[in-house]
Amino acid sequence: MIKKFIDCANSNHISYHVPITRILGNLATSSDFIAEMMIKYDGIKSISNLLSNDKSNVRKEAAWTLSNIAAGTSSQVKYLIELNIYPKVFELIKEDCIEIKKECS
Repeated sequence: MIKKFIDCANSNHISYHVPITRILGNLATSSDFIAEMMIKYDGIKSISNLLSNDKSNVRKEAAWTLSNIAAGTSSQVKYLIELNIYPKVFELIKEDCIEIKKECS
């Protein structure tokens, strides 16, 4: 199931990005196991790519989802560091709208 959601996050169908990212964020919050599955299937990479999306709602949901992962285990935080996600998050905190800044911090 997680793999299918991640495939949708990678889709060219822009209308999928907000709801799918919201679903993945809720799932990641509910269980460290789900967050680990997201890592296994490259879901974190997919979501981190959405931080550069043109639509602010997509960036907001991606930031929120990644913040849920960052609140997880130390190995999950380490994975985020290894993916070099934090420079993009810091850029959003510095330059984006207030709604996205809140999700990044």
